[in-house]
Amino acid sequence: MSLTRIVVLPFDTAYKLSRSTTRALGYRRVALIGVGVGVGFLVAPVSGADLRRRVRDEIGRRRAGTEPSVEERVRQHLQQAPRTWHLPQPEVVAVAAPEGPGWEVVLAGEVADVSSRRDLELAAASVTGVLRVDNRLRVSGASPAPADA
Repeated sequence: MSLTRIVVLPFDTAYKLSRSTTRALGYRRVALIGVGVGVGFLVAPVSGADLRRRVRDEIGRRRAGTEPSVEERVRQHLQQAPRTWHLPQPEVVAVAAPEGPGWEVVLAGEVADVSSRRDLELAAASVTGVLRVDNRLRVSGASPAPADA
């Protein structure tokens, strides 16, 4: 096989593949797929640099054979969950649960409203290994709840 053939082969293959894909799907559909990918990159909740750093860290962690801590898993889940990624992220502390093998997670910080507080609590509780969530999130701008008489 000649050097020219080795250099040209990948480009020739890519051209034939793109041409057959365009022929099978049509120009409009291929253009719409491209527009969809572009819009997806524009509205992504994290930047490309952050995503590459996370992937690199995860690959390194798996190669080293270490598991992320419960706190790291809860933080990551809160950053990625559809109902909580856009909220201010709380401080997360994990403490061994007294009632068995598992963890009690303490959430601390401030949120804008009661529904955000509840969404963060539910998302943290859904992480594997979390038995209980101590929700110490304060609702900013809200008046304190009346005391029971």
